[in-house]
Order: sequence, then structure tokens, then C-alpha cells
Amino acid sequence: MVVIADETYALGLGMRRRVDPTELRAALEWGLDRSQGRLREVITLHRKAEQPSGRALIRLARELDLRPVFVRESELPGATPSRSRAEKLLGLPGSACEGVLLARGYEIVEGKRRFGRTVTAALGRRG
Repeated sequence: MVVIADETYALGLGMRRRVDPTELRAALEWGLDRSQGRLREVITLHRKAEQPSGRALIRLARELDLRPVFVRESELPGATPSRSRAEKLLGLPGSACEGVLLARGYEIVEGKRRFGRTVTAALGRRG
């Protein structure tokens, strides 16, 4: 993947309610690595904001100097490139990690990737 200096990168996340902090950290570090340190936002569903997973994301994002962003489900696009269990379990139109990126205007440059059993992530770029 070629990283372009004047573009902004974000990591879209799908997380289980009781996220494994080690898996979450691995996902964020992967995003920082793949964006060559140009990652600015970490984005997930609004419903996660008050859950243990959302609180863990906020703490870790601040530690890594990243901005946590929570997207309402009503803002998600009609479909995402990858299929997901979230379609059946949550009624989402595909993968949460890709959907939140598309909702914020990012182009997906690295599709859905799994980190252990509690986290999925995708990398997006805009600019």
C-alpha cells in the first residue's frame, strides 16, 4: 500500500461488547503501521460508546493520540464490501468496520481484517 502524505487515515472498528484489550491494541497498532503513522481517527458504532468496548477504545485512542469517533447506525451506507455477522445480529448492512469508514467519507484501502475473536478492523483514507 502506498501512503500519501497529505491524506488522512482512519481505522474503522467492529468490536464485541467485552473486547479483549490486547486485540484492540493490536488493531490500532496495525492501523498506525499500515498508515505509516498518519492514522488520525478510530471509528466505531455509536452504540459502543457506553459499552466496555467503547470505553476501552477511548482510553487506548487517547493513549495513542488518536481521535475516537462514534457513528450512528442511521449514517451507515446501504452496503459494505465485506459480509458480517453484524448483519444478522445487529441488522447492519454489512461489516461495521467498513461501514463506519464509508459513513465518514473514507475510501477503504485495507479491507476487513480480524484481530483475535473480539475485533475487526479496516483502514480508510481520504484527502
